[in-house]
Amino acid sequence: MCYFLEGEVEVTGKDGAKTSFGKGDFVTFPVGLSCVWNIKKPVKKHYKFGG
Repeated sequence: MCYFLEGEVEVTGKDGAKTSFGKGDFVTFPVGLSCVWNIKKPVKKHYKFGG
């Protein structure tokens, strides 16, 4: 789980699909996800790993 306080990222999955997240977004990533983050604007976030 990740809550973005500031910034902007573009996340690319193994399949090449791209999704963007930024300030105010709350995102839940599935366990075992492999992806690449392209930081568009510096990020500040709260996050929790695991269940």
